Amino acid sequence: MRILTAAFALMLLSVHRDGVLLDQPLSMFRDGHERYYGEVLFLLLGLIGGLLVRQLLIARSYVGVSVLSFAFALLLVVAITPSVDRLHDVCAFGLLGLVGGYYTVWLSIEKPSWLFLHLAVLVIVVLGAWFGEYGFWQKAFILYAVLLINVQYSRVTMIPWWQWFDLSEIASWGGLRTWSVLFVLLLCHAHRDPRTLDLPLSMFRDGNQRYVGAILFLLLVGVGAIQIRKLLSLRAYVGVGTLSLGFVLLLAVALTPSNGGFHIFCALGLLSLVGLYFTMWLRLEKPNWLWPHVLLTAVILTGAFFGAYGFWQKGFILYLLLLLNVQYSFLKHICPATGVQYALVPVSNKRLPPRRTVYHLDREG
Repeated sequence: MRILTAAFALMLLSVHRDGVLLDQPLSMFRDGHERYYGEVLFLLLGLIGGLLVRQLLIARSYVGVSVLSFAFALLLVVAITPSVDRLHDVCAFGLLGLVGGYYTVWLSIEKPSWLFLHLAVLVIVVLGAWFGEYGFWQKAFILYAVLLINVQYSRVTMIPWWQWFDLSEIASWGGLRTWSVLFVLLLCHAHRDPRTLDLPLSMFRDGNQRYVGAILFLLLVGVGAIQIRKLLSLRAYVGVGTLSLGFVLLLAVALTPSNGGFHIFCALGLLSLVGLYFTMWLRLEKPNWLWPHVLLTAVILTGAFFGAYGFWQKGFILYLLLLLNVQYSFLKHICPATGVQYALVPVSNKRLPPRRTVYHLDREG
C-alpha cells in the first residue's frame, strides 16, 4: 500500500512539474500530452482501492467492501469514459461524494476525534471547487482520500501510523509481487498499439512513451534490488555477486542510448548472465524444471534470431521476472540464522548425485 501511495503522489507531482496543469482535472491528463501519466495514475488509484477492499474482505467488513466496491466500479467508468461526457461527470461527482460520505461515517465510528477536522477539510474543498479552480481542488481531495485509505488500511491491518514510512515493505515478498505486477500491467499498457510489439524495451524511452519506458526500467531496478537484498540476508554470495553484476548492467542499459554499441553489449550481456544464473539455480534447486527451462530458452533465442528481436526480448524479460519471483518464494522459507549452506556428499549410493545443496528450510518462527 505504501509503495503504491508513494508512486501515485510522486507521479502526480511529476505531472505538475511546470505548474501549468494545476487547474486541470485528473481525467484530462489522458487527453493531452501527459496521457500516459493519466492512465498510470488511474491504474494506481485502482490498485490502492483494490488492496483496501481485499483487506476489508479478509476482516469480514462487508459494509465497507460493498461501498468501496461500488466506488471501484464508478472509478472504472470514470477511467474509460471521455472527460466531457455526461456519464463521466455523473460518475466522477458520485465517486467523490460516495468516498467523502463513507469516510465521514467511518471516522465518526472509528476515530471521532478526527471528525471535525475531516468535515473542515470537506467544506474547504467544496467551497474551493465551487468558487475557484475545480481541477486543483479535485486533485487535492483525491490526495486526501488516498490518505484516508491508508489510515483505514493501517487500522484494519493493525499497523501503527508511525510505521507508514517504514521502507521494509519494499523489500518484502508482497513488495516484490507488487512491483512485478505493476511491471506486467504497465508493459501491457504500453502495447495497446500492436505496432510496438517488435520494439525492444529500451526504445520505449525514445518515443512518445518515454515516461512509460522510464517507469518500466525503474520497476525492474526495484525488483532486482529486492532480490539482491534477500540473497544478501541469507549470505548467498554467489547469487549476490551475479545479480549485482546484472544490476550494474541494467543501470547501464537504462542510461545509455538504445542505438549505441555499449548499450547493445550490456543488454545482451545482462540477458545472458541472468539466464545462465537461473539455469544453474534450477539445476541445483528445481531439477524437474531444468529441461522445460532449457527448451523455453532455446525457443526464445531461436525466435529472437529469426524473428522480431524486440518481441522475444520482452518475452524473455517476463520469463526472468517469473523466475525471480519463484526464487524469492523459495528463499523466504530459509531460516536467516542458518542461511544458504553448500555441502559435498560422498557417493555411497549410486542413486545419489555426487553433490547436492543442503538448505535448512525452517520457517521463521
